[in-house]
Amino acid sequence: MNNQVTFIHNVYFWLKSDVTNEQVVAFEGGLAKLGTCPTILTYYYGKPAGTPRTVVDNSYNYALSIHFSNAADQDAYQIEPIHEEFIEQYKELWTRVQVYDTILM
Repeated sequence: MNNQVTFIHNVYFWLKSDVTNEQVVAFEGGLAKLGTCPTILTYYYGKPAGTPRTVVDNSYNYALSIHFSNAADQDAYQIEPIHEEFIEQYKELWTRVQVYDTILM
């Protein structure tokens, strides 16, 4: 991992059951575009691994993990136009979003 990372922003999305394939493709494109925000160090997104253990939650549809140098860079990301456009364009597709932010020790 990049040793400059001190802040990790993990986001989980539960999509509505009636989302179309075209909407899913667009949503995935939106996730990819989020990775172009300038304060991001590293960025990953994907689907549940389906790990068959009782302690693993596989109920979400998409997850993303964004790594920042610090909390201030994450704060800047929150008001970045690309991030705000993503929310505005795709908020109607999800039923739930869960965020876990972590400061590395």
